[in-house]
Amino acid sequence: MAKIDAWLRGAREAAKSGEKDKARRLLEQVIEADPANETAWLWLSAVVDTKAEKIKCLETALKLNPTNQEAKMALEWLRSGPSPHMKMKIERVLCGRCGAVNTTEDNFCRQCGLRLREESLSPEEQAKIRRLGKKWLADIRALTEHTEEGE
Repeated sequence: MAKIDAWLRGAREAAKSGEKDKARRLLEQVIEADPANETAWLWLSAVVDTKAEKIKCLETALKLNPTNQEAKMALEWLRSGPSPHMKMKIERVLCGRCGAVNTTEDNFCRQCGLRLREESLSPEEQAKIRRLGKKWLADIRALTEHTEEGE
């Protein structure tokens, strides 16, 4: 158990400092040792690369705890992408804050979370994404603080 706690602590620190690969490796170790570790699945959703991987992690967290509001909100936010009537271009977008490469499908930077493009969304979609994104970030921060206080 102490080893798992150390891996989780290391993963959180790595994720906060932008070391996604290191965080992912540590979280995968936690999950290998304890597949029912809900916290690891939540954190893993924040450091995996694709939307599909994020959804899978959050769905797993919800299977472990169907009342997990953070996972529910994050899933809703991920699934509330652009309207189906919009044309999707596959082009690269560089984040103005960290320089990470994203696609036009991404509303937020995959690396640092900066809002990338809103102009292609309707005002209602923009408001919903902002509301869900803020709620998700606040929930993740609260979860992080709660976890750190419990150490």
